[in-house]
Amino acid sequence: MTDLETRLLGYVNEHLLPEGAEPVEPTTLLFAEGRINSLRLLNLLAFVERAIGREVLEDEIVMDRFASVRAIAESFGDGA
Repeated sequence: MTDLETRLLGYVNEHLLPEGAEPVEPTTLLFAEGRINSLRLLNLLAFVERAIGREVLEDEIVMDRFASVRAIAESFGDGA
């Protein structure tokens, strides 16, 4: 697990899930499984931008890249 993936997983589990919800794993499908909604996506996007130190471009905001914590880390982490 990369540093970005670890940080993302912590953020999603601590700040985006409803209270009492079962924690997500790196490969949990965030939207397809209804774990987060479009409003929470904005918070997630802001966190990703802070974590990677740059703005996520509009054409980079596609569901495949935000499907899971691992997909986000692979899309925006070092070497992406």
